[in-house]
Amino acid sequence: MEKQFLTEENYQKGNRVFKTISLVILIVALVAGGGLIALGAVKQNEAGKINEERAAAAEAEAEQNVAAARARVAEIDQEVAELQTQHDAKEDECNSLDMMADGWYTQRVACQREVSELWSQISHLEMEKFELENKDYGVLYKTVGMEYYVVFYFVGGTVLLFGCVISLSMYLVTKRRALAAYHAQTHLPIIKEGVADVTPTVAQSAGTVAGSVAEGIAQGVKKERY
Repeated sequence: MEKQFLTEENYQKGNRVFKTISLVILIVALVAGGGLIALGAVKQNEAGKINEERAAAAEAEAEQNVAAARARVAEIDQEVAELQTQHDAKEDECNSLDMMADGWYTQRVACQREVSELWSQISHLEMEKFELENKDYGVLYKTVGMEYYVVFYFVGGTVLLFGCVISLSMYLVTKRRALAAYHAQTHLPIIKEGVADVTPTVAQSAGTVAGSVAEGIAQGVKKERY
């Protein structure tokens, strides 16, 4: 007996295989695509926390630097005030030297040298104070680029999309008989109505043609008799 392949049992078996494969593809797509999207979200969250921690550390360091600068400015103001007092006293001493005394010029030069040294120290401290007051105390820190993890969303979304499309396509293959039956049921009434409208016209035309042929034959027979 010849083995039949196109049987209902084989058809149902093939449908079960296609349904199983489509379900496996869907599950793999959901797990892989969803996993990639979740991984991207986790990585972005971690990067955001790292950036926040680094920003907080940089801000704290900047505040410490500002506090240290302010303390140093206060010290400079005190040192400048003391040096200014010494400078003014030494300058008064230089101006009070007796020009008629022996060695006046030497004493004057030595005194002015001390005045210049004091003024140099004051100028140095004033310059340091200016730099401290105009310095940028912002601390630079390296951030983690969160945009690099967008690729996880793109790849995960692509896997989900293609997996769902392939799974749905394979599932629809198992429903081709039902779809064909639905298609026939929706179009059959229209076809029947068309046939019903066309059939009387065809019958009438056929009758007219048959009558014309019969009349022609009858006329031919009469001519032969005469």
